[in-house]
Amino acid sequence: FRSWFELQSQPAEHPVSFGSPVAEEALAVAETSSQIASVLEAPRLLVSLLSATPESLLATVQALLREIENKTLPAGVTLAYPLAHSVGPAGDSASLMEMLAAAIPADLAPSLELAPYSPSSDMLPPAWPHSVQSFLELERLAEAHHATAVMLSGAEEDLHSSDRTALAEAIMHAGCDLAMPVYRAGRYQGLVNTGILHPFMGALYDVDIRYPLAADIALSTRFLHHLGSVARSPNSGRRDSILGLGFSSAPDEMILWPAAEAIVQGFRLAEVQVGARHFHLPASIGFTELMTRILDSLFAETDRSAGYWQRSLLPPGVMNCNHQITDGTARHPDDSDLPPRPEDISTMLDSFMLATAHLQELWSQALSPGTMLALKRLGESSRDSFSMPDTLWARIVYESVAAYHNRSVNRQHISGALVPLYYGWAASYLKQILNLPADQLERRHANLSNAFKPN
Repeated sequence: FRSWFELQSQPAEHPVSFGSPVAEEALAVAETSSQIASVLEAPRLLVSLLSATPESLLATVQALLREIENKTLPAGVTLAYPLAHSVGPAGDSASLMEMLAAAIPADLAPSLELAPYSPSSDMLPPAWPHSVQSFLELERLAEAHHATAVMLSGAEEDLHSSDRTALAEAIMHAGCDLAMPVYRAGRYQGLVNTGILHPFMGALYDVDIRYPLAADIALSTRFLHHLGSVARSPNSGRRDSILGLGFSSAPDEMILWPAAEAIVQGFRLAEVQVGARHFHLPASIGFTELMTRILDSLFAETDRSAGYWQRSLLPPGVMNCNHQITDGTARHPDDSDLPPRPEDISTMLDSFMLATAHLQELWSQALSPGTMLALKRLGESSRDSFSMPDTLWARIVYESVAAYHNRSVNRQHISGALVPLYYGWAASYLKQILNLPADQLERRHANLSNAFKPN
């Protein structure tokens, strides 16, 4: 058992936790080594941020301290953040550490551990969606800091502290293995989730997970170790491992789907109502590239789990924790986001119309003659009357997945060919909801989800 001073004397790769710039002041806080041991042996939450500015890191430290004081978080929290993607040049790390340490009162020093780290491999700048490498890095951090529960938070900085606490509570107090947020999203936000991820995965696995690829999740270490073993194993007991799915992306870029893995393997899963969340496209990637990466991964994950969802009677894949936590605030959709400009919808339609003229041969290799005929008629319609039926859009997605599975088209081409079709659906959907009353929006979502379900 190392002394408290020795713990504080480690380099930046190791835990650094102190209530003042002087280590001796932290020593005065813990009157005996048994007091320190009791903190270290208590349930410990690891909060890992993908990236943050010094200002947002300070705000996060202050928020965590409030939650610890209010006893809504355990008296043992480790805040981890990657230096290279948070504070800029390495020379800034010392002054940042002094600033953060000065914000921690001496009596709370043993309860909040600061853990800046350097990634163990040449990771891309961390961003949503979370890659295989992000979870392997999270597993390494959890083991190094003896965490009993972990939380991975997206790069944006507007997740409310009470929402972070709610996700953590589902793991630490309700015995869940995975906690997924239900964001209070605006009607024009998250169209990829609305149009593909939520309805498709809900129908495929017969489980309604509102945000199956959420940026903010909490996990038990048991489930995290399982994800790590799946990522590392050349054969995880199914047809493929995560690292052998045949992505067009490099291995470090492969997306991991914790919700799907929890469903298939029967881990305990909870959804937690949270507030509004705003996401921005990473500067290093365009929308088409990001969309292609998500679709590549979705198709591969669907193919990998075929042994589960192809059963005529699905087993109870999710042990629902029945854990719903809110802060008492009504979670109505956030309509603060601005509606799309007419030129935005026009640009989407341009992409769809251009593709109908040039991708017919490629589409015909993946889509059925009936779907091709419907697309031909849609391409000939006027912009004012343009409307893609939900049933047609669902059929396009399913036939694309089937083409991926059957290898009827080069797998690296399928997701790219689907992007302009998605633009056509998105333009149609945005036109439909533009003036839709708020109380009818949920029904519109339900109709879309029903189009993906078997008759």
